[in-house]
Amino acid sequence: MLKNTHVVCFRLEKRFYAIPLEYVDRVLRMVAVSPVPEAPEWMMGVIDLQGKVIPVLDLRKRFNMPEQTIHIDNRMIVLHRQGKMYAITADEVTQIAETSHMTSNQKNEMIDNHIPLLYILREDDHMIMVLDPERIIPSGE
Repeated sequence: MLKNTHVVCFRLEKRFYAIPLEYVDRVLRMVAVSPVPEAPEWMMGVIDLQGKVIPVLDLRKRFNMPEQTIHIDNRMIVLHRQGKMYAITADEVTQIAETSHMTSNQKNEMIDNHIPLLYILREDDHMIMVLDPERIIPSGE
């Protein structure tokens, strides 16, 4: 049974994802990202956030989705885990939702373990895949 919690919901193309609110520091409009030489393909680069260097992960590349031109209307969700901060990209942040209003399903073991899922929620006519912030960055990176 899923405990009652809040999640930040966002969209990549027509797919809906979420991150537990406890991991979210803030949501930003897209800003200029400085590339980092020899970084993994899924790492866009870094941003300067109030004097802190924050790595930015491109979830489209991380999840092997088609590339899309980044627009100023896109968002960055700044996360913290284990005392470190990083940002992920999103086409749009759709809502902050309370999970008690949604139907929860545990992820199916058939889903690839490389996908960092905690669980799957159903809201109205679509599914929301809740990501595990501890596993968004591939192990060994």
